[in-house]
Amino acid sequence: MARAQEVAARFPGTTVQHFHRQFHQIGRLQLKKCSPNPWNAFMRQARAQNNAFPPGERMTLTELSKDASERWKLIPPQDRIQTVNVEMSELQEKRAMRSKTAYNHPKQVFQDCQATLQGVRDVDLHGRTGVEVLLFTSRGHVRDWANAAVFSTNTRLQDFFKISTSLSVDDFAYHMEGFCIGGVAGAASSYATEILNLKQQVKTLINEGLAAIVSPRKAPRMVYINFKQNISHVHNIVIEGWPLDQFRSPGDFSNHDQLQQLYNAWSDGKAYWRHLTPAEITLREASDRALREQEEAARNQATLDSTLSSSLLPTPSSSLSSTPAMPPSEMLVPSQDSSVGPSPIPASVPSSGGVTFQSVLAVNGSGMIEMRTTTRGKRSGAGEKRKKSGDSAPNKKKKAKTSTQTSMTTSLTSANVAETIPPTTSPLAGSAPTHPQTSVVPRFTSASSHLLSSTSTQFVSYQCPPLPFDTPSPPPSLAPTFVSQPVVPLHGVASSGPVTSGTFSVFKL
Repeated sequence: MARAQEVAARFPGTTVQHFHRQFHQIGRLQLKKCSPNPWNAFMRQARAQNNAFPPGERMTLTELSKDASERWKLIPPQDRIQTVNVEMSELQEKRAMRSKTAYNHPKQVFQDCQATLQGVRDVDLHGRTGVEVLLFTSRGHVRDWANAAVFSTNTRLQDFFKISTSLSVDDFAYHMEGFCIGGVAGAASSYATEILNLKQQVKTLINEGLAAIVSPRKAPRMVYINFKQNISHVHNIVIEGWPLDQFRSPGDFSNHDQLQQLYNAWSDGKAYWRHLTPAEITLREASDRALREQEEAARNQATLDSTLSSSLLPTPSSSLSSTPAMPPSEMLVPSQDSSVGPSPIPASVPSSGGVTFQSVLAVNGSGMIEMRTTTRGKRSGAGEKRKKSGDSAPNKKKKAKTSTQTSMTTSLTSANVAETIPPTTSPLAGSAPTHPQTSVVPRFTSASSHLLSSTSTQFVSYQCPPLPFDTPSPPPSLAPTFVSQPVVPLHGVASSGPVTSGTFSVFKL
């Protein structure tokens, strides 16, 4: 200090404090703030009293300071601290909070930033100490007025920064500002997180709208699959303005643009719930009724087709056409009063191993099945006790028992013999006689024995070409074919539709 006084005496117009700071390199930045004194507390009390007066009666700041000074002098010094004791504690607390309290207006933020940064520049730490400083500043909110700023004490720092980061200090400051404004959560959030947030927001908007439109009833769970049956038909409501082509749950969409479009539509009111009008409800009920009838008809047709398919087996193969037919002299066609006898087996027809059957169609409505056996090789289980078949005996003919509940479905294995049936009267078609038909009396084999009824029954067998039951009867010249009158299986279910290719059945007319 003595050295500073000596130098200050040699240079008039200078102060001792100036040379003292220069000698000791004391910074100019005010590092310690003054604590509030009793006079500050007394002035704060005087301003509060002045603000209590109505407008027009308040003193100006100059008048208030003069009046407060005169009153302050009248107070004894030993009583001054006690007079402003309460104001002193409040003032200290206010100053302590001022450094931590955020400003209410962007202008205050801007002014504080500019003053503080200017003070940093005025310190001139580099000029006094040679320390290099590179300082970046950025606003923390988009509403702030202060822009990003860069302060450096030397251009070498800027060159070094560009070489190290491949960015200029200005570009880096702008990147930092964007990061600070967006926040850590916004900058680090991934695309998947944003997609999940959009899905949840759209779902919330849709559920809130559904709860509002069905109020005061309990809001149902939103269902997108079968929406008409589960939501629209139950509550008579629909969604208008759905912006996308596909009506699915928001959770099924993964495209950001589609989810954003959904969110904008529901948040802006372009997509909304509404009640159906009475006319729309009537039209919907009629449409549903027609659809149910159509589905029921389709199910009935499918059941009918399945019944026919299970009753009909493949027709004779094309190889049968080359098999010589039975000579007319060997055909057995009984008259109306004649009894039914077995048809002779033509010598040209080869017999197969196992049990063979030969059917004869009688004009008088009676039917007979002739069952024969052929010689077969030695079975593998020779020597073991044979199981009773109960169906046949070697070289012995049986007459089939009658049964009205059994249908026969067999596959043809040998030649077919055609014969013409005179006009008859069908019990299902009334008294109208049917046209002469060409029927086929096949010789067939079966894995099991089926017995047919012969009481008031005309047994008709048919072969390819397959024709529907309702096809008009062709002339006899187009034989072989089958009768065109309605055919009912023995189990009692009416049948219709085309004859499946490759089948042979026996029906009860």
